Amino acid sequence: MEDTFTPEEQAALKEFRVSISDIVSTYDEYDSHDKNLIRWLRAKDLHVKKAEDMIRKQVKVREETEQLQYLPFPDDLLEKLPFRIAGYDKQGTMVTIIPAGIWEFKKLVLAGRNRDIQLYLSQIFERYFRYMKSTCTVETMKTQVVMIADFHQFSIQENISPPVLSFFIQLLQLFDANCPEMMKTAYAINVPKIFSVGWALIYPFLSQRTLDKVRIIGGGPDKWRKVLLEDIDYRELPSDYGGSNTAHPYVLRKSFRRNMASSRTILSPRRFSHCVHTSKGKIYKKLKTLSREPHILEFQDRVL
Repeated sequence: MEDTFTPEEQAALKEFRVSISDIVSTYDEYDSHDKNLIRWLRAKDLHVKKAEDMIRKQVKVREETEQLQYLPFPDDLLEKLPFRIAGYDKQGTMVTIIPAGIWEFKKLVLAGRNRDIQLYLSQIFERYFRYMKSTCTVETMKTQVVMIADFHQFSIQENISPPVLSFFIQLLQLFDANCPEMMKTAYAINVPKIFSVGWALIYPFLSQRTLDKVRIIGGGPDKWRKVLLEDIDYRELPSDYGGSNTAHPYVLRKSFRRNMASSRTILSPRRFSHCVHTSKGKIYKKLKTLSREPHILEFQDRVL
């Protein structure tokens, strides 16, 4: 659906471009592409005026957050809220793993770090947009991401409280407002039975379009690995999630950055298929280049 437009969508796009021509004139080739603009229309069920209001509000927000892509990630948030770039699905959409079960979200919220969390997550999205701009062409353009939320070790006591739920719902609403249709699919795995309690409080605040993309997979690894491999090639998926690729560490965590201190550039996992341990930590050995062209992930000064 991301790459094709119905006749109704094509007509709405034409009208939308006219209504936001002042904005489009300031956009680059990526931002002004139909595959990017359609996100706003789909989020508002092709209602052009509502989509226009939405994108104009987002332009004001990005005036504040766009500069974040050039700043280093805060070390303490990388440690407490780690994430993992984990290859691509079978259609070439980037896959990101969120180890939600070990996120120290509640501690940060109770410490009054709400604004820091919001800016940190905005920074991740800005880096993603920049990365996609640097690697996509008109023919291969992607605007979405696949998310795998891993709830292993998740504890209601350690993660849930009224202030946390309130802020988390606020973040979800901000995400829907400023990154519409960015999520292709969200998988929730290693879900504990108690998860249903928190989910019941959250899902009423999500749009139906977002809910339709969420897949909560109950059961053990044998079940969710099978589901993941339906959409993600085993050569792309990390080995601990059912694939064969061993080159997917938490590339943005402080510990990994120390190991790579001598080089600020990390080659994409597409270039590697094996990891060895040395006295200085993990070193990734280049064994072969996979069929597609490799990308560069620059996680400090540039994209990821």
